[in-house]
Amino acid sequence: MLLTHGAAHLRMKADPIVAERAGRIMRLTALGTLLLFLAAGVLVATHVDGFAITKMAATDSPANPLLKQVIFASKEGKWDAATAAAKSLDSNAALLEKATPKKGDASSWEKLGPKYHKNTSALLTAVEKKDADGVKTAVGTIQGSCKECHSVHKGK
Repeated sequence: MLLTHGAAHLRMKADPIVAERAGRIMRLTALGTLLLFLAAGVLVATHVDGFAITKMAATDSPANPLLKQVIFASKEGKWDAATAAAKSLDSNAALLEKATPKKGDASSWEKLGPKYHKNTSALLTAVEKKDADGVKTAVGTIQGSCKECHSVHKGK
């Protein structure tokens, strides 16, 4: 491709004898480039799997990467990874509880912030105990409480 480009430029700028030679080189290298691109396309189409959707994203809950990490790690029995994500989620909830809402009234925040932190703490406890049922219950509680807080303090 670079040779084709160079030959095209030389064909425009050089005297007629060199331009004619550059034109032949340009046509040959353009054909070579085309053939190589076609071969690469065939190889990619037949030998490269590419990306595949393995699971649909949840559409009924807000995105929460740490919570998803806890869910998947605990389902796979990777309790160390689940514990790390649960600790991060719980420490974020502690910070959130102390924050000032940008939207909504402070009394609602004072009620819902500690409630969310309590729920993330329950999740952390279940993960530390390697209690799969407890994790499932705590995750359900957290996911069920998102809309209550977000409708007041996040909005659209």
